[in-house]
Amino acid sequence: MTAPAAASHCSYRHTRPADLARCVELFRADGVRGALLDEALLAQWLEAGAFISCVFEEHVPGGAPLIRGCGFSAFAAAETARRAQRGEIPYLMDTLLRSRSAPVPLLLDRRQRARHNAEGEMHLMALNFAIDNAPGAPVAAIAAVCNKAFLESHDGHGLRSSTMEVSAHERKAPLHHQSAHAIGCLPVAMPAGAATQLYVLERGMFDAHPFHPMRMLFVRRQPRIGLTFAQQELLLLALHGHTDEEAAAELGIGWNTVRKRWAAIFEQVDKALPGLLGGGPAGAAPDNGGNPPRGTEKRRPLLSFLAENPQELRPWATAP
Repeated sequence: MTAPAAASHCSYRHTRPADLARCVELFRADGVRGALLDEALLAQWLEAGAFISCVFEEHVPGGAPLIRGCGFSAFAAAETARRAQRGEIPYLMDTLLRSRSAPVPLLLDRRQRARHNAEGEMHLMALNFAIDNAPGAPVAAIAAVCNKAFLESHDGHGLRSSTMEVSAHERKAPLHHQSAHAIGCLPVAMPAGAATQLYVLERGMFDAHPFHPMRMLFVRRQPRIGLTFAQQELLLLALHGHTDEEAAAELGIGWNTVRKRWAAIFEQVDKALPGLLGGGPAGAAPDNGGNPPRGTEKRRPLLSFLAENPQELRPWATAP
């Protein structure tokens, strides 16, 4: 009897510069117009650390992963968000992206996000997403990964508001409108004849909807460990199951640097949260042979804690 063929599976990861050409291809196929089709512009924003962006991959047995979708979001200052929510910025997402060359770009870079996060003024701009609808593409599985990626990537930011734009010329527009209404987004009054429609969620709306599926994104909690950005990068990869060797390759650093970074993380965690790793500040509890737990054993409780406390992995102004 012939064994059944192994099934493919889908996952997500953060966007790399080399992915942008495929992302532009997916956006174009969906009917997206404007700045999201400018690969060089996307690369500039990505390098500046302004994007929260993911690609959604199908893993086919015996073959290289296939990028089947992508999603991009960013943060804007409170005044920009307020103007958008008053309907004062037509073609909002295109305007935000094209502001890269302006004296004051409208999207926040990583340093600015850290300051705004500490001030409790995180205003999310869901720039766009695309899912491969070609014959043979696992559309339902990729859509599920898209939803998972959005929730996990934005949890821990303690959003004040979230704004998304639906454009009439995009293939997904009818379903996008339905989804916005289904989750209780408030439509923004737009100028007559506008080709786009904005929808908004605000933190105060969840007082009346305590079981809303997106409520967790608007819960604000201050980080306690004070991780550096470099430490956060490594821990995010570890949470996604990367080995140290894979993390070193992804970050462009040596394995010895990864090892030293883990040691610094453990030291920082011991100071901020004594006992989390199995012992007090002086070290973790010894095993049956009287030896302290190895680094691999310390990682388990730490990664479990971070999975439940994603605010530790978000930019915050007090972190070095």
